[in-house]
Amino acid sequence: MKNLIAITGATGLIGQKLVAAHLTIGNEVRYLTRANNRPIHSAEAFIADVNSTPDKLLSFFKNVDILYHCVGELKDEAVMHSTHVRGTMNLLSLLEQSRLQYQDDFHWVQLSSCGAYGKPTLHSSVARYINEDTDDNPSGEYEHTKTEADRLVMAFAEKHNWFKYTIIRPTNVFGVGMRSTAIISIAKLVKRKLFFYVGNKNAIANFVHVDDVINAMVLSKKQLNAYNQIFIVSNDCKFSDVIDTIASALNVSKPAWVINEFLLRKFVGLTGNIFKLPINNAQIDVMMRQTYYSNQKIKSQLNWMPSTSVLNQLEMHIKAVFADSNG
Repeated sequence: MKNLIAITGATGLIGQKLVAAHLTIGNEVRYLTRANNRPIHSAEAFIADVNSTPDKLLSFFKNVDILYHCVGELKDEAVMHSTHVRGTMNLLSLLEQSRLQYQDDFHWVQLSSCGAYGKPTLHSSVARYINEDTDDNPSGEYEHTKTEADRLVMAFAEKHNWFKYTIIRPTNVFGVGMRSTAIISIAKLVKRKLFFYVGNKNAIANFVHVDDVINAMVLSKKQLNAYNQIFIVSNDCKFSDVIDTIASALNVSKPAWVINEFLLRKFVGLTGNIFKLPINNAQIDVMMRQTYYSNQKIKSQLNWMPSTSVLNQLEMHIKAVFADSNG
């Protein structure tokens, strides 16, 4: 029998691409979905959700020895704890019940986030270097709940020697069809010649293409070097190079304005409660951030490499998005 792969969150862009990747290499795929409104060709839909009762969900694990846990809620904070924490706890409990009759190792690959490492504690423009040994320090409901789910998985592995995990923590993932609009919002400002830098042009952009994330997840499958490990998946570059690439892709002049940070924050503080501004203090922090996420561990242990430079991927992404929207 072909290897049977189970996937949660298969209707999201990362999940969809992960399903396609495993079907392409000849694996059978079973995916969890609340409603099979958009069936995935050649894959087995399992109708339930991560918080379903045992009578509905227990058989999801039948004949499965690897699960990609990709489910995630990006927008609605009210359901993030239920989805990320209670859902993970429920799946682990059901897995524990289902494995009583099996002896083989089970590999759980968890899609997490570099948001687990939190924001800079000093000024955002102070250089900060993050690797897998950096302490977790999440801020925000999404980051807190995803990190708590990671800890549940790691604690479960300490209880059961047959259970192996790999936690994949990407930086900001982009690709056509992604729900995150950060890059496109920036591109629209560049196209309208409204973009400006804050303070200087030395910020670091923490983006990684969705295909590189998929590659990292597939590489980790059943690899001894991936067992009980956390991997950062990153492809950092200079923020100014990102902006120049966007401008080139849109055939507009490269932005050169640099606005004084103190004056901009003063303006935002005085007028932000009166007018709806296109920028706030959190966005200013991002535009000045000098946080580097190391990808050395996944390169050395799993031989992962980005398929190409993030700037090449970004150029193709921008051209595709703006061609589809007719500019």
